[in-house]
Amino acid sequence: MKKYYLPIAISTMVAFLFTIVTVYGATTISTNINTGGTLTVSGASTLSGNVTLGDAATDINHFTGMIHASSTALFTGATTVYNTLTISGSEGLTLGSSASD
Repeated sequence: MKKYYLPIAISTMVAFLFTIVTVYGATTISTNINTGGTLTVSGASTLSGNVTLGDAATDINHFTGMIHASSTALFTGATTVYNTLTISGSEGLTLGSSASD
């Protein structure tokens, strides 16, 4: 009976390592994802680097947090602010109508 301990221990270790590698591979995504359909994420999603939302000028994107622009932010059409609007910078603020400017 003692001669069977080593083969059983080795086969148990191999099976254990195979299971770990398989589970890790099934739950890990590499650097690129390409999908022809909808990508659904459950839970929180963190996006870093360059992010593009929408593909046309008429797309509507709803933001529930803060929007930060590194140098400029361009808003066309009507812009509604439901809380405090703070504008700061050394260039000042110019308000006017493009029809009369």
